[in-house]
Amino acid sequence: MRVIFITGAQGTGKSFVATEVANRLGIKKVMSTDIIRELIRKSIQRTPETEVLHRSAVLTDLVPEAKHPEIRGFKQQAKYLQEYIRTEIEQSKKKNKDIIFEGIHLLPGLIDIDPDVNFTHIILYVKDEERHKNQIIGQGENRAPYKLKNFSRIRSYQSYLLEKADKLKDKYNFKVIESDDQTINNVINSISKPDKEQIEI
Repeated sequence: MRVIFITGAQGTGKSFVATEVANRLGIKKVMSTDIIRELIRKSIQRTPETEVLHRSAVLTDLVPEAKHPEIRGFKQQAKYLQEYIRTEIEQSKKKNKDIIFEGIHLLPGLIDIDPDVNFTHIILYVKDEERHKNQIIGQGENRAPYKLKNFSRIRSYQSYLLEKADKLKDKYNFKVIESDDQTINNVINSISKPDKEQIEI
C-alpha cells in the first residue's frame, strides 16, 4: 500500500493537489492535518500546554534566536498529530489501502514510516513571491487578507521546509515540486506505483 504526504506552506495548493491526485489514482482516503488538529483539540482538555492547538500556527510565540522563528507553532502542533497519523497509517496498512495526508504539519522527518510501506513525501513550493501571493488570493478564502499580512512568515516557513528536506534527503524519499501549471502531472509522476499484490476491492 502507498502512503503519500503532501505538504507545503500556505498557498501552495496542497488540498487541491491532494484531491486531484486521489481522484486520478483512485485513492479513496485523503486526510487533512487541519481536520486532524480539529478532531484532537475537541477530544482533549484545553490547557496552557495544548493552547497551541487553538491558535494559528503562524502567530504562535516566536523564538527570536532561531533561524526560522516562525516554525515553532507548526512544530508544536505537529507533535500532537504524530500518533493520530501513525494510527491511520497502521489501519490503512491492515486493509492494504492507499492513503494521502495533506497539510502544513507534515514536517520532513516527522514520522518514520515502516520500510515495507510504499511511501512518498511531496513538498510543494512556490518560487515566485508574486505568484505565491496570487495563489493565496485565488483560493478565495476569507482568511486571504490575514495570510497576506503574515506573508513573510509563510515564506520563511517554506524556506524552512526546503532546507529541512535538503538536510534529510539521504534518509527520506522527498519529492520537492514547484507549484505551477504542471504540478498535478509532476506529483503523479513522482509517486511510486502501487505494490503488485495490492488489489482494489
